[in-house]
Amino acid sequence: MAKKKKKREAVQNAIRETTEENELLHLEIERKKVIYDEREEILALSTKQRDELRKQLEDSVLQHDHLLAELHWKNQFGALEEGKKLMTENKAQLEKLRSELRNTLQSNQEKLANLALVHAKEKDKYRQMQTAVTTAKNQIDVATTWRRQLKRKIESLKQLLDEHGDAGTNTTEEMNKN
Repeated sequence: MAKKKKKREAVQNAIRETTEENELLHLEIERKKVIYDEREEILALSTKQRDELRKQLEDSVLQHDHLLAELHWKNQFGALEEGKKLMTENKAQLEKLRSELRNTLQSNQEKLANLALVHAKEKDKYRQMQTAVTTAKNQIDVATTWRRQLKRKIESLKQLLDEHGDAGTNTTEEMNKN
C-alpha cells in the first residue's frame, strides 16, 4: 500500500512540475512577444526615418539643381547688366551654396548609412526572436505531450489498482503477468 501511495505521489509531483514548467514557458513566450513587438516598432520607426531622409535627399538635390539653374541664368544675363561685381558675388554665393549642399548631402548619406545598419541589426534581432518563439512553442508542445503521457500512465496505474483491489495480496510479478 505504501509503495502504491509513493508511486502515486511521485506521478502527481511529476505532473505538478510539468505544469509549473508549462507556466514558466508561457511566461517566457509572453515576455519574448513584448520584446518582439518593441523591436518591430523600432524597425518601423527606423524604416520611416530612412524613407524621410531619402525624401529630404531628393528634395535637396532638386533644390540644388534649381538654384544652379537660377544662378546660371543670372550669370548669363545678369552679368551683362551689372558687370564683374555681380559675377563675383554670384560665384561666391554658388560656392557657399555648393559647400552647404555638399555638407547636407554628406550628413544625410551618413544618416542613411547609419539607419541602414540599424535596420539590418533590427532585422537580425527580429529573426532571432522568431526563432526563439518557435523554439518555445516546440518546448511547450513537448511538455504537453509528456503531460498527456503521464496522465495516461496514471490512468493505467489507477485501473491496475482498481483491478487488483487488495494492495498487499498481489506481488509485482503477478501484476506484471496481468
